[in-house]
Amino acid sequence: LLRVSEEIERNAVERLRAHRSGRAVASFQNGLRALKDGVRSQANLQELTLQALKDGATLGEVSSVFESAFGRYSGPKGI
Repeated sequence: LLRVSEEIERNAVERLRAHRSGRAVASFQNGLRALKDGVRSQANLQELTLQALKDGATLGEVSSVFESAFGRYSGPKGI
């Protein structure tokens, strides 16, 4: 089991906060909106995902779009 030190966790949280505060809000919102629209229309999600990330969306925000559309994977149980 991987245990991450509190210092590493604090640094990661700070980098995420800095990223979010420094991005262009309209740009990343447009990227996520285009991704949501693409999910609904069965467009090429790879291109839309990469564009959303380039526009400043975080991996968690992109993952949330996919989870809301497709649900969360749950592997086999009882193996």
